[in-house]
Amino acid sequence: MSATTTPTPSASAARTTATGFSKTAHRLDGIEKGPIVRFMTDQVAEVNGHLSRDSIRCLPCEKDQAGGFHPTLGILLCQNKLRDRNHVEDTIAHEMVHAYDHLRFQVDWDNPKHLACSEIRASTLSGECRPWQEWMVRGQWKFLRHMEQCVRRRATISVSGHPKVKGDMEMAGKIVDQVFDSCYKDTRPFREVYR
Repeated sequence: MSATTTPTPSASAARTTATGFSKTAHRLDGIEKGPIVRFMTDQVAEVNGHLSRDSIRCLPCEKDQAGGFHPTLGILLCQNKLRDRNHVEDTIAHEMVHAYDHLRFQVDWDNPKHLACSEIRASTLSGECRPWQEWMVRGQWKFLRHMEQCVRRRATISVSGHPKVKGDMEMAGKIVDQVFDSCYKDTRPFREVYR
């Protein structure tokens, strides 16, 4: 879920049926009441940002990602990639961490190290690396240091999509390694994270 490159809506986005949108929109009903979404909405507001339902767009996407964040366009949810309500909530939380980072830390999205740090933080803080999520949904069966490995893997995949990295997984991994320790430990705006 790269923050610098907004997911590419598919060519059929213009022809999207009302049914496709309403399915995703239906999954958004009440999502703002979820604890992590409510918390992150408040935290973004504390750093002079505003996220509302109007900040979230639901479109079909071609890339293999569930969503994206753009500093001026807001959050994009890829309606054809979202499995269920929990996936929607994790994706929104992930993208909200990017929004928080953008406002709080003045992230330079053109710098792959900045992207790597925000991706590490978003994967750590959003809940997407919960053990059951990795085991049951993604088939990743590692028990020791599971959280760290998941965050590292997901951040590397996202960084590989940066225009300066051009899909080079080895380069992306090295960039993630350079900033991993400090960014993984940074749980702001949360006090702590269950690992």
